[in-house]
Amino acid sequence: MAESLVLNIAAEFSTLHQFLNEEEQQMKGRLKEDVERISQQLRDNLRKITEKRASIEHTILEIQQRLDVQETAFLADVKSLIERSYVKFKKPAEVPLNLLLGEFGGPLQLIIWRRMLNIISPVPAALTLEPSTAHPELLLSTDLCGVCLGDTWREVPDNPERFDDCVSVLSAQGFSSGRHYWQVEVGGKTMWDVGLCRESVSRKGSIILSPDDGFWTIWLRNGSEYEALSTPSALLSLPARPTTIGVFLDYDGGHISFYNADDMSLIYTFSDTFSERLFPYFSPGESDGGKNAQPLRLCGLRL
Repeated sequence: MAESLVLNIAAEFSTLHQFLNEEEQQMKGRLKEDVERISQQLRDNLRKITEKRASIEHTILEIQQRLDVQETAFLADVKSLIERSYVKFKKPAEVPLNLLLGEFGGPLQLIIWRRMLNIISPVPAALTLEPSTAHPELLLSTDLCGVCLGDTWREVPDNPERFDDCVSVLSAQGFSSGRHYWQVEVGGKTMWDVGLCRESVSRKGSIILSPDDGFWTIWLRNGSEYEALSTPSALLSLPARPTTIGVFLDYDGGHISFYNADDMSLIYTFSDTFSERLFPYFSPGESDGGKNAQPLRLCGLRL
């Protein structure tokens, strides 16, 4: 097992090294092209300035040759000469030296980090919540990415998919193979449940959150008590309170891992064998005297 993990680490870093090397070479190439283009513009501007100087010197020479002309005629000739000299010269093109600083002197690590998101595997999943599974007291946001506990029991169909006792909801997306990652914003909530469950779990009446019953979850209670609902359950001691939870599913490898997505530190890992479709599971928890009103929210990657 250790050998396969070493090989996996080497492969992942090889991909990153290749990406960074290609980005470095491409950026250096663009810088070289921009420097050459700007240098050519500077050369063109110098040529135009030199031409303007020669034109002005020629005009001065003509003026000097006409100094013996009658004053009125002389002034008219001077005006005509100046106008002709101005028409001959076009203003040199502005050289955008600031563009070099903008692209190549800016926050390169941040720029490359953003581009690196395109090669991340697994691609962070864009999940939405499934209304037909939501407990009648839950309120879903219009974009189906947020959920909070409402004040009343909504009149909704009592379909088999809906939780009717636990204030829970599932994602509309399920997984039966592959590697997947998503994030849940928990903010300053005092109570929440986050994890996965089998498609066939019971949705009616009281449920037990345990792998034996088809649930792989962690939760928060009383604002500071974190627990992995394994068999037996395990109390978790976290060095920092997470505001966002990352969930990673390796279906074929049989692993579900939870992370503090603020710094990607590992919280807990379940190891199991999966034989049916799994769905992301969420519960915003009870109101806790109004202290837990903030919604749970599915969110994308953040710095």
